[in-house]
Amino acid sequence: MPLWTAAARHSIQRLKRTIVDRQCVALTLAPDLESHGAALDGWELPHAAYEDSGDPVAPMVAAELLAGWAATTAQRDPLVRWAVRGAKLPKTRAHEVTGLSRVTIDRIVSPGAA
Repeated sequence: MPLWTAAARHSIQRLKRTIVDRQCVALTLAPDLESHGAALDGWELPHAAYEDSGDPVAPMVAAELLAGWAATTAQRDPLVRWAVRGAKLPKTRAHEVTGLSRVTIDRIVSPGAA
C-alpha cells in the first residue's frame, strides 16, 4: 500500500473522530426539553453551517444530535467497565453518576463481559 494511501486513511479516521467529538459537544449544548419545551426553542442555531443546504435546520441538527448520542452510548459499556474495573470507581457511585441499575452495572463489569 502506498504511503499516501495510509496517510489518507489516517487523516480520514482522525476527521471522523473529530466529527463525532463535535457531535458530542453539540449534544451537551442542546437544551433540556423538560426545561425549555419544544426542541430548539431558545437555542442559538449555527445558521451559517446549514444555510446553503436548502433543507430545514431543525431536522438536520436533530440528526446530528442523535448521531452524537449514538456515538456516546456506544461507548457506555467500555467506559463503565473501565471506571469500575480500571479506575476502581465503586459500583454504587457508578450507579449514582450514570443512573444505570446495579444489575446492569454488574452485567457490564462481569468477567465474561467483553
